Amino acid sequence: MNFIIILVSLLLDQIMRWFEHVRLHPWYETPLARWAAAARTAATPAQALAALAPSFILAFVVGAVAWGLERLNPVLGFLYGVLVLVLSLGPRNLTLQANAYLRARASGDRKRAQAIAALVLEREPPEDLSSAGGEIAEALLERAGDYLFCVIFWFAVLGPLGAALYRTADTLAVRAAADAPDSAYADYSQSLKQVMAWIPLHLLALTYAVAGSFDEAMSDMRKAWREAGTHFWDRGNLVLAYAGRRAVHAVAGEATDEVELMHAAVDLIWRGFVIWLTVIGLITLLGWLF
Repeated sequence: MNFIIILVSLLLDQIMRWFEHVRLHPWYETPLARWAAAARTAATPAQALAALAPSFILAFVVGAVAWGLERLNPVLGFLYGVLVLVLSLGPRNLTLQANAYLRARASGDRKRAQAIAALVLEREPPEDLSSAGGEIAEALLERAGDYLFCVIFWFAVLGPLGAALYRTADTLAVRAAADAPDSAYADYSQSLKQVMAWIPLHLLALTYAVAGSFDEAMSDMRKAWREAGTHFWDRGNLVLAYAGRRAVHAVAGEATDEVELMHAAVDLIWRGFVIWLTVIGLITLLGWLF
């Protein structure tokens, strides 16, 4: 069932673009800012509880509702699973972002191109975007981990509960870093996200290696693991960055044009979907047979 829900949800995410607007609605920002302000002044154990409890409580509620609906009527359970997964993806659609960036560059809309690049890079982009195509393409592959593949992984493992748990943990980590920087609350929020992302990010790095240049990507991934000063749970992001950089240039070949590099990144993301869905489908089939 989870395999079919994933397929339907990915399709809906592509053809019903208004889901992105729903996911980007900032209704949660003010409550989370107040929560962070209260948490950062508390003792360290209380900050840890404030960072971890919301994700697990919300995930438990989502999981309990899914369990109840599934036993009440499998169709209701299916529809609820699709709704939870579609709302847990993103929040932004990476294909839309890539296309919007290329349109802005082609039309000479520098301000819009800079704004989109900042969203993808999650920092201020360079002033001269003409030489930043590779950097933005690599960042797209990294965002795919948080936006798509980590959510899909946890949905495949735990159903709606897993998708809600990861998306809430990710949202709390992002907001905590903005609302309560340099606090135990932000550290614990980030730690929960890193622990949950560690396995799927490594699997995604392997996926990029398979879809791109395997030997070279594996060499880069081993290099990432040898990087000094990197926290164990944070190595998933570093490994993914190395694998994504190698894969996008393997797919694009000798091309340095930003259009080719962006198309190569989007192509790799879709190749990743095919590989992951094939594996999940085979596991599902084996479960049905045995």
